[in-house]
Amino acid sequence: MAIFGNTADGSGEGDMDTDRIRGGDYTPVDGNGTADSISVRLKRTSAGNTTFKCALYNHATNALVGSTEERVLTLTTSYAWYTFNFTDPKPAIVNGTLYVIVVWVDFVSVYNWLAYSGGAGATDHYRDGTYGAWPNPITFNHYSYSNPCIYCTYTPSGGATVKKGSNLANTMTTMLNSKMLFSACNRFPKLSPRRF
Repeated sequence: MAIFGNTADGSGEGDMDTDRIRGGDYTPVDGNGTADSISVRLKRTSAGNTTFKCALYNHATNALVGSTEERVLTLTTSYAWYTFNFTDPKPAIVNGTLYVIVVWVDFVSVYNWLAYSGGAGATDHYRDGTYGAWPNPITFNHYSYSNPCIYCTYTPSGGATVKKGSNLANTMTTMLNSKMLFSACNRFPKLSPRRF
């Protein structure tokens, strides 16, 4: 699996006080593939149930690339991560393409919040409109101060990727080095102990 987006456990409060579509623009760098899910960090002003769904847009064309299942989430007043699976046919991911990853809330009466982290290179996009069918194409407005905590998980065309520095990568390296050392030792003849 590969990921693109913002995986930080941000605590900034991105308001979703209408039927708001909101998210950020991010670029995959681990090759082409197929999108599996979108994960988003959410909370409510008071605990309760809220309906959400997510989608992926092409930043250059504003065209809808794919959408996820709709879920009724039981949110609390503390941020947590929630995952939405793409429906078939799952969208293709093109390496190096800038996408907008978004979540849409079916607002009723209680404020919902999308977490964000600050910093340079703000990616925040939003659009207000009645909850329903995904706009296609879409027109976004922008915030200049935040990076929404939302990301897309996808399967690269060549299969799962192992990132350098990961536990799995380190384990594989250790196993390989051990095997090479064992092989090298076996190249030398065993010496009999000398008697003095």
